[in-house]
Amino acid sequence: MFYSINFLRFIASVGVVIHHALGFTGTQISVGAAGVDVFFIISGIVIGFSTGEKTTPYAFFAKRFIRVLPLYWLATFAYLGFKFLEWNDLPQSETFWRSMLLWPDFGTGWHPIYYPGWTLGYELFFYLVFGTIFTFARKNAAALCALVMCCVSLVLIPVPGKTGVHFDSRLCFEFVFGLIFAHLFLKRRMVIDPKLGTASAVAALVIFSLNYTSNGIDRVLAWGVPSLLLVIGLFAHERSPFFRRRFAVILGDASYSVYLVHITVIEFILETLKRNDVSAEAIKAQWPLTLLVLVGASVAVGVMVHRFVEQPLLEYLRRVLLGGERLKTPVADVEAVLPVAEAPADVLPEPAPSPVVPAVAAPKPEPVAAPPRVRKPVVVDERRLPLRLDWKPLALPVLLVGVFLAWVISRAFDWPQADDFLLVDWFRRLFITGELGIGDVLTLKNGPHPVGFQALVTVLLFKVFGVSFNLLVGLNLLIAAACGLLLSALVLSDSNSRLVRWVAPVLLMVVFLHPIQMNHLVWPFELGLFMVSLALVANVALVEFRGVRAVPWVAAVCLLGTMSTGQGGFLWVLAGLHFLLFGGPGRYGRAGGFLMAFAVVSAYLTSSTGEVSGLMNDGVGGLILYFAQLFGGVFGVRGTRSTWVLGALVLAVALGLAVAAIVRRQAARPIERAGVVLVAGALLMAVGFTLARYKFGIVWALDRFHAAPLLVPVLAGIVLLASRYFETGASLAARGLALFAQTGVVASVVMAVPYATGRFNEQITARGFGMAVACDQQDDPYLETSASGLADWSFFLLTKNRDVLAPLCTDRLPVDARALLKLPDDFAGWISREPATADGLTALWRIYQTHGDLQRAFPPSQPDVGKNLLMFARNNALTGSQYEKDILGPHADLYVRLHDAK
Repeated sequence: MFYSINFLRFIASVGVVIHHALGFTGTQISVGAAGVDVFFIISGIVIGFSTGEKTTPYAFFAKRFIRVLPLYWLATFAYLGFKFLEWNDLPQSETFWRSMLLWPDFGTGWHPIYYPGWTLGYELFFYLVFGTIFTFARKNAAALCALVMCCVSLVLIPVPGKTGVHFDSRLCFEFVFGLIFAHLFLKRRMVIDPKLGTASAVAALVIFSLNYTSNGIDRVLAWGVPSLLLVIGLFAHERSPFFRRRFAVILGDASYSVYLVHITVIEFILETLKRNDVSAEAIKAQWPLTLLVLVGASVAVGVMVHRFVEQPLLEYLRRVLLGGERLKTPVADVEAVLPVAEAPADVLPEPAPSPVVPAVAAPKPEPVAAPPRVRKPVVVDERRLPLRLDWKPLALPVLLVGVFLAWVISRAFDWPQADDFLLVDWFRRLFITGELGIGDVLTLKNGPHPVGFQALVTVLLFKVFGVSFNLLVGLNLLIAAACGLLLSALVLSDSNSRLVRWVAPVLLMVVFLHPIQMNHLVWPFELGLFMVSLALVANVALVEFRGVRAVPWVAAVCLLGTMSTGQGGFLWVLAGLHFLLFGGPGRYGRAGGFLMAFAVVSAYLTSSTGEVSGLMNDGVGGLILYFAQLFGGVFGVRGTRSTWVLGALVLAVALGLAVAAIVRRQAARPIERAGVVLVAGALLMAVGFTLARYKFGIVWALDRFHAAPLLVPVLAGIVLLASRYFETGASLAARGLALFAQTGVVASVVMAVPYATGRFNEQITARGFGMAVACDQQDDPYLETSASGLADWSFFLLTKNRDVLAPLCTDRLPVDARALLKLPDDFAGWISREPATADGLTALWRIYQTHGDLQRAFPPSQPDVGKNLLMFARNNALTGSQYEKDILGPHADLYVRLHDAK
């Protein structure tokens, strides 16, 4: 650590704070922004000096990541929270992604969400260039990097996807200034006379004063050159006791925190003043006092953040990712390169006397045999779980899968509904019309959610086996079964209890085929959700069976899961958590930290203002109640009280077992680690679902249990965590609680069966009716659109793909679907007697044809469906209900008269 340069970092950060504070007060002095130029030069110095040939590329990138990104992410989230609470304002998805990943887009008018972060984009670009060169040419990395950065500085680099927007690449010269400084004054140890240093600092201040607004002069000349002079001036006084004082060191260390928090602090203070009726004119009139308050508060908060957030965070990440290696260059190494005072020129050192040594003939060296080659010892990973399978306990689960699969496929109806039409359209555009390429398919989205990998798998299956939606239904079931089998293999390899080895596989298979998922299991488009479940379970198995060697495979699985649906982004966090559960800062800790570095993708669902609007309307209590009811839905119940009570019980059991496993030697058993990860996965995904769907209300969420596939892992986690207590050594009370937990899992399955059978029949009816209407090509767009589960804007998905879907048309319809195709006898009789009733009765029947809730209440195949439907319409009219009022309202009197007459 160079004390003078460290303190200069504080001066630079305060300059930036002053610049922004003056901007808020309306004062046109912007020279404080030159602190950014100082930062860029110092970055070049630090990289050029501290990166030696002994540094590994991993250590280089890990140190840069630790130093820059985590605190920036925290500062961004803090600013987002402030904006949300103050103005109910959140960014759009693209802006959020660009900001968190510091994607280079430095055109006029664009900044990251937390706009001081624009400078970090340049920093990361410099690190990427230097790190890439350093990976392949360590010895001359600094020189080659300076050459590349100079070339970059001489051109304007176009931003991908942004016409006319460029980087201000000339700022890259300032990193070159730092590299040259590090080479000349640190590595070559050129001496700077303190008097010359003072003159250099004064010259820098004079140039700054002449260019306090940049005056249109190129920034590198106006501020970059004097910034370099200022660095040289302060470094010449490196041995000054002032820079070694404790307060100077603390302020220098806290400079990054000051830089990152000052915007939030300034805006908070100004908003507080406005709320207390302090006008903007008063703030501007008292700008010196305002400046003092804003700068002082920013520095004070920055120092506290450095002490209580930045330091512990860096220390933890250093242990996890670097095994305790220092982030800063040791003081002893710095002192070794500092110039020392030279002896006067007129005083020559006295030569040492030369000892007289008699000449002796040097003996002829004997030939020495080459030492034997020493093989690198093979490192045995004792934490890996050896795979031990006993196929007998798996026979019953496999049999259950076969029976369930045969029952579903034999009754499922092969026709698309709603989003399924997208799958056909993607297939047509890829393989028939050629509008899409494979790359286009991989980047497809359904709304804000990436579905590229799911889309690719689907269209390839259609290409090989033909367009078949029952094929995808079968794939959903097989993926769910694969999740159960993978976890069963883990249990069989880890447990010595005969009871656990026979019971747990059956429970796990039943859980992953849970009836509460019926709406999703028989919905082909929900393949992405089951892919994410499989990715979660596959990562658990990979980590336990392959250990730290599984990191590349785990990363690949996480990437594919992220490309399958929006919830896939959480896989990175969960994989990192799994490695960290092994404990210790070794290879497993570094692997966990590496995967955790990609955790920013888990914020994907929260990055759109439209998705999270209205979250705080019901307060924290309403949010917690919604969350509990969501988990209570796994029992197949929808009553408000019973749902949240059951959900609270599920959460208490799952969290209790998970916390007990972590507290007890950091979840030492493989099945315990797996259980903790599954519980955490369900909680994270439920949080994502809540943030994205809270605005629709709990009634919508529980209507078809939309979150069911995301919640199933919590039941699997309970099965695994409770299984541990059936091993030898567990107390009777512990076994009783474990038995209670697993009994609750079985109860949830049994209680959800009625919903599953009913929902399956509804799906069959809806698909059959949709096929009949679409294949007949009736001249009724409303009926065709509604029967297919489409909207007016998406009706083209049916019309454009009729030829592709034509082979699926059939006359064999489910009984209820066939009943929907014709008017009830009661309605037909009235129309024949009174033709004037045709419009009202036809409108009522069309509503019935396209509304599953009415079909649940009055099954189509029942003989008195017309009578019951008319009674519903009459009550609807008398109570003033808003149910499809635009269509049914004009005929209200007719429904009352016909019902009363009958």
